[in-house]
Amino acid sequence: GRDAFLTTGFDNWKKAGESFTQHSKSAVHREAVLKFHSLRQPSIITQLNDQAKLDQAKHREMLLKQISSLKYLLRQGLAVRGHEELEGNLRQLLLLRCEDCPSMKAWIEENKYLSPQILNELIGIMSNQLLRDILHEIKEAVYFALTADEASDVSHKEQLCINVRWVNDKFVINEAPVELINVPRTDSS
Repeated sequence: GRDAFLTTGFDNWKKAGESFTQHSKSAVHREAVLKFHSLRQPSIITQLNDQAKLDQAKHREMLLKQISSLKYLLRQGLAVRGHEELEGNLRQLLLLRCEDCPSMKAWIEENKYLSPQILNELIGIMSNQLLRDILHEIKEAVYFALTADEASDVSHKEQLCINVRWVNDKFVINEAPVELINVPRTDSS
């Protein structure tokens, strides 16, 4: 039942301490305290949204670390994957980064963004961005030139290599290979 406080009020102040102690043990008082504390806490939806934002920020941080590691390997001309999935350079570099970033270990164990398809897509995105940057520099350059050279390998296969050179606004000469093409013949006939 309900406490007598709620229906009749309180008028015996000599026994107030004893009455308050008895009231604090009642179900009505415990329910009121729980409701009061729940009003001070954020709603479940807010808590879930906050947790989702934290998870998203952590995943973004780990993905950026993975991309920077991938960029390093590509820049050095090193293989990303090995003969065994666990022995690839990217995975080993990420495991090394676990020493400085402990949350990287959980990222690697999730294995969501380490599949060959995703890595190939990331590599394609990086190469397209690099190509866009180079093309932008060439368009901004006052002077540029295309050069073509042919060479035969040991098996007498001929290849045509096309390069572009340009001078930037600080007079630094840049060169980038445009294409390496296998051609049937490069002689005049």
